[in-house]
Amino acid sequence: MSPGARGPLPGLEHLQDEQPTESEDEDFFDAEGDSYEDVENIGVDKTSSLFLLKFDTRKINIPVLQPTPPMTEDLLMKREEMMTQLGTGETGKKERLKLQCRVLEYDMMAFKAANHGSTFEDFVRWHSPSDWSSEDGLSGRMTLPGNIWVELWEGAQPVPASRQPRILFNIFIVLALTRKYYIYKL
Repeated sequence: MSPGARGPLPGLEHLQDEQPTESEDEDFFDAEGDSYEDVENIGVDKTSSLFLLKFDTRKINIPVLQPTPPMTEDLLMKREEMMTQLGTGETGKKERLKLQCRVLEYDMMAFKAANHGSTFEDFVRWHSPSDWSSEDGLSGRMTLPGNIWVELWEGAQPVPASRQPRILFNIFIVLALTRKYYIYKL
């Protein structure tokens, strides 16, 4: 049910019957055109030499990204074990792929925050240049049905790295290994 279907909000009843005048309507319509120009891009590290596809006067901003946490051999083995436990079924494959793409998803979020109004193609041109051709556009693998990159892009919100959850593969494993190391050293 839409908010309007419940009636006007208390105290705003007098606005219910007001209709915008033609000039007010035109002002709103005109403001819609380049709305991304007024939005502040946040989390920008530096500017690329590439231009956004939809805004040919705006260069692509390279976002500040989260550093990938270091992985010890023990952490890699634990992660591999966790991935194996997800199974080989379709659901397990999908979950495994999502876990493997966590960093990619965070990169997309940072890119969107630094480049309001950008497209998936803009992201691919910057993040994976070999998957873009100025003649043909996106590569074959990027246009396959069910592409996880497209799914992640569509779900990614514009959030700069400074406001994203930290990338931790499993903090408890890190703490347990650290504790083992110190006990061993003593």
